[in-house]
Amino acid sequence: MELRKVIDGIPRRYRPLASLPSAAIIAKLLLDAGILRAPPHAVEAAAATALAASAAAGAVALLRRGRPSARGSSMKVRVIEVITSGAAEERVTAAQALASIVKERAKAGRARYAVISTLQGGFSRTLIGIMNPDPVQVDIEAEILKTLISMNVRGARLSEPKEVPEQLLRGLEALEPRGRGEPVVVEPSRGSIPVTLQGSGVGGLALGTAFEGAFQRPVELTLEDIRGHIAVFGSTGTGKTTTLATVLSGLPSLGVNFIALDWAGELSKLIDNATTWSPINDGGINPFTDGDLRSSPELLLDVLSSALDLTQPQSYIVMRVFNDDMPRSFRELKEAIESYPEEARWDRDVKRGLLRKVAILANSKFSGLFNGSVELDELESRPLVVKLDEIESFTVRKAYALVLLAAMFARRTRERPVVVAIDEAHNLFNEDNDLVGHIMAESRKYGLYVALATQSPSAVPNSVLLNANTKVVHALRSLRDKEVIAQSMNLPYDMTNALDKLEPGEAIVQSPTIVNPVIVKVKLSSPRRNGLSNPVVREPVNGNANSPL
Repeated sequence: MELRKVIDGIPRRYRPLASLPSAAIIAKLLLDAGILRAPPHAVEAAAATALAASAAAGAVALLRRGRPSARGSSMKVRVIEVITSGAAEERVTAAQALASIVKERAKAGRARYAVISTLQGGFSRTLIGIMNPDPVQVDIEAEILKTLISMNVRGARLSEPKEVPEQLLRGLEALEPRGRGEPVVVEPSRGSIPVTLQGSGVGGLALGTAFEGAFQRPVELTLEDIRGHIAVFGSTGTGKTTTLATVLSGLPSLGVNFIALDWAGELSKLIDNATTWSPINDGGINPFTDGDLRSSPELLLDVLSSALDLTQPQSYIVMRVFNDDMPRSFRELKEAIESYPEEARWDRDVKRGLLRKVAILANSKFSGLFNGSVELDELESRPLVVKLDEIESFTVRKAYALVLLAAMFARRTRERPVVVAIDEAHNLFNEDNDLVGHIMAESRKYGLYVALATQSPSAVPNSVLLNANTKVVHALRSLRDKEVIAQSMNLPYDMTNALDKLEPGEAIVQSPTIVNPVIVKVKLSSPRRNGLSNPVVREPVNGNANSPL
């Protein structure tokens, strides 16, 4: 029996050596019987060789018996099996809880942990190896771990395999906590974050930096992302207006001009490379004399309906006035409505309500805003910030912005693409008349792209969400807003959960070239200026950096 154990300990590749003595004995018997013929010295040499080979094989077996194996090593190992099932979100939650428990126990330093997981269909199987030279310590850690998992991981089924493959035990023991490999930087493909080499002079619009583990990667928006329309969302104070200013400041480097509709007067303080346009001093477009708008009475009717919040009967009267004789100013429109015949009893009430709304735009105080003193070619020829905050009346401010937006949309040909940016865009939305969404759906082919910033995604028309292919989402506090963004961007569970925890300046970005959403620290511009009147850019702070002290 002892000889059998020795032979079993010999590796298979050495076992032929152990069988050589038996072959030599059989050969000797055949020679003595006269069946085989060979010189005597050849027989003696073969026997000596066989004995030497047998001794070598035995030595190998003895050496292997003396070497500690995975089972017989000084490291005690216990394996706990955890099986979870259910919906995708439930399995993700269970995996996060399991990882947190293992990390906390490993920090205590009482045992080494190794985790191996396999996933298929709706099931997840995880093997957790607990290792320590002290068997007592391993048993204590195993019981603590099983208790924590049972209490904190919902739906987890725990067990300890009776037989664990030796290869698995060797693998668990061989896994050192510290690796010896060199870090590998993989070139990004479509769906990753576009990377531009510094100093190359090519690439897109620098938006900020993404932190992937220990690596910082610049995030850029390409011209394709700009063409897809941009929507920036975020609660008050999260940095959405600053992000919009960062995007606009980089557009000229891509050969794209912009007209920014500065609703609250913040963009003019953040953008340094643009001309400021004062509606009070510089005037604006007359929608009734602008050639493109005048030839599109349906579009002009939508502008007035959205700006003045007209009812259906009121819109009908304006349409009849346009069909009879297109006016050339808001004052002429008011006079035409006054002379409109009252064919039914309700006409009087409808006319009075309509006149009350139109009278605001026909007021001589605001007549200079729509005097037609400017051509659209002049406005689109350079980066421009329109100071809408100078207009006191909310209705007139909304009308001025929509007239300018509609005039740009009605223009079908342009030599250079242009972006119209709308800060606090929710002020231009209307429940019954989705003018902004209609323009976004049709304007790309005319070289007109839209970039807007607003607080609440749930207050944005669905057509705007669908047509804004590039989304930059800062922190959102409302549960409804989080649900709308999560569905619109198809966010994974962890990013949806982080929407209300983002720091000011941090945002989740998704675009045609950044298919997988990524959290970005947006590059912020300081109000300080250097001697060349260029903005001084703050670099993102690396919170993981070690102190030099």
